[in-house]
Amino acid sequence: MVTNRIARVIEEAWYQGGFLDMNGLCIILFPLNVTAIRDRLKPLLDLGAFLPLAGMSRARRSKFKALRPVLAVERYLNGENLTEIRRSLCLSRFQWREWYQGFRRALKLKDRPVAEVAQAISQPVEVVEGWLQLAKNLTPDAQAQKILAEDAFWPWEARDAFTTSHGFRQLLYERHGFSPAAAEDFCLFLRDLARQFSVKPRSGGQIIYIGVTSTEGPGRSLKDSRLEAVRLDYLTPQDWAIARRTTTRALKWARIERFATQAYAQGVALSLPDIAYLVSVSVDAVRDAIARHPTVVLPTRGHVADMGSTLSHAEKIIDLFMYGYTETEITRRTGHSYESIERYLLDFARVVYLAEAGMPIPAIRQVTGFSKRLVDKYNTLYQKYNTPDFAFTMGKIRRFAQAHPPTRPKPKERKGDGKDEDG
Repeated sequence: MVTNRIARVIEEAWYQGGFLDMNGLCIILFPLNVTAIRDRLKPLLDLGAFLPLAGMSRARRSKFKALRPVLAVERYLNGENLTEIRRSLCLSRFQWREWYQGFRRALKLKDRPVAEVAQAISQPVEVVEGWLQLAKNLTPDAQAQKILAEDAFWPWEARDAFTTSHGFRQLLYERHGFSPAAAEDFCLFLRDLARQFSVKPRSGGQIIYIGVTSTEGPGRSLKDSRLEAVRLDYLTPQDWAIARRTTTRALKWARIERFATQAYAQGVALSLPDIAYLVSVSVDAVRDAIARHPTVVLPTRGHVADMGSTLSHAEKIIDLFMYGYTETEITRRTGHSYESIERYLLDFARVVYLAEAGMPIPAIRQVTGFSKRLVDKYNTLYQKYNTPDFAFTMGKIRRFAQAHPPTRPKPKERKGDGKDEDG
């Protein structure tokens, strides 16, 4: 994924008339050093992929054969295994389908001007030129003719789906089996989603990302969870100050911390895979970076929703509070926002309130909606600090609970299957 992302950025810059350099790649766009980026690009360059960078040697440029979209289609038409093509050129299934379908439609429109074809199929002029030249070089008895004869794709008219609403509905009818009502409902959903994005204007260097809201508890699938769009600062002036060509550890950590805290401030708790996807590193790399900063508690989904072995962070916050540290001091020591610290303390206070009321652990779990593991841990902390030495801070905890008494969470609405009169 990362190699494909690097190659795509280089290609998109060139389509728009620009050349990226190695500093732009390793310092700003990707938290990888120069050697790591060169190692990732070398297999693609050895295959002849056209990936121009400013400052690239003449010997390297002389090995360019074609753009990746052209190389991929050419190898496929020559009968090579599609899995091997995708693996060697770092292509997703979606990207391959987009390129191959674009090539097929470019052949249908080859009698039109190249610029017009490029606009019709939403592909760069350079890619369309490469595809049309490839088609001219095909021989009548080639394996490619057999492949092209097998038109297994949807009608070409449906490709208007990317330019007109009528074409998009036709695509839903013909390719995906939508009914007219279902297609209309899906279009309304997409319009609402577009409006959500439009009300979140972005400044330079910002991106929009969709994540699970911080109020979602553990154990819920992604499709059942409530999602929210947030603005994240992908690039900031501070990135230039900490980035280095030889090591990107500082830049990597700065982005991990920034993405997690900014998302949480807007009501979203990012998971480790979310952060890994945004930073362009592996999940293990994110986990290792977090482990190198034990004094900083990031509000990731695992921490916020009590998932995984992350409960020690809640313990640290409660320990600091019980020893008299203010919320400002706890924020500075842990890296958590004021909101997350207050939430941890309030959750602890509710467990204390119910425990002192004589409620057993299973009942506390049901009333609060917390996991059994979280209730057990808070109860252990209560037993630890319910002593004369901590009477003053425990009094604060009790007042928190009295001001915000525990309430049983609203049960999830159950939907029937429609097979009987009761739904």
